[in-house]
Amino acid sequence: MAPEECPHGGGDACDPLPSSGLPRGVLRRSDPRHRGGRGRRPSQICRRPLGSAIRRWDMKLRIALFLLLGGLFLLHGCLFPTVVTKEDDGRLVTLDRGDLLVVRLEGNPSSGYEWELVDPLEQGALEQVGEREFVSEGNDDIVGAPGTFVFRFRAVASGTIPLQFVYERPWEEEPIEAFSVVVYVR
Repeated sequence: MAPEECPHGGGDACDPLPSSGLPRGVLRRSDPRHRGGRGRRPSQICRRPLGSAIRRWDMKLRIALFLLLGGLFLLHGCLFPTVVTKEDDGRLVTLDRGDLLVVRLEGNPSSGYEWELVDPLEQGALEQVGEREFVSEGNDDIVGAPGTFVFRFRAVASGTIPLQFVYERPWEEEPIEAFSVVVYVR
């Protein structure tokens, strides 16, 4: 019977077991070639160096790490939105498609003043995500407590769009404050 081919390239890397009087596939633990035999053909012992197995795992680990980092890079815009506040008034904000922009403006709706988007967004580079929210500071039980108006936008297409907000009472003609940023979507 001819010896089986070595799965690792042939040659003298694998030797067939000598007949030892034991049933086929059984090695004595005292045999220096006994290495547990798990995952190997019982009729062969491989003298392939352990380093090649480590290199294979090293390569698999590198590929997995590369894919993980690439996925995190793509999700960066969703996981970590760009936040704009009153200090960014007049600034140019650059986003990639799919990124989230959060505009946070301090105010007090109990005084009648509210932050409003001047021109509603039409088909363009940004779309508003949800409705405007008001997040109060500290204890919600305090009537008239100041807080923050929060607007969320998603970059959907390439282009440049100005965002303008006014702080006004709906029944008055002139706002007491204004805020604007220009958003460029790559």
